[in-house]
Amino acid sequence: MLKRLLAGIIGLAMVAVAQPASAFVAEVATSIPAAASGDEATLGEAVFAAIKDALTQAIAFTPSLVQLQRAKR
Repeated sequence: MLKRLLAGIIGLAMVAVAQPASAFVAEVATSIPAAASGDEATLGEAVFAAIKDALTQAIAFTPSLVQLQRAKR
């Protein structure tokens, strides 16, 4: 019983002093020409080029995760 109580107190103390991780979130809107949507390969290359351009031109830091939220045709 005493070991569980001591473990609970130590666990609560660790949670109480823990610092949350800092994160930066950037949302970038971009577009590609309609002519680039001819076939799947060309469309994929155009989307990749747009993402690469946004990463190099619009964001001042190197992201650890890139996620495509929405694509319309």
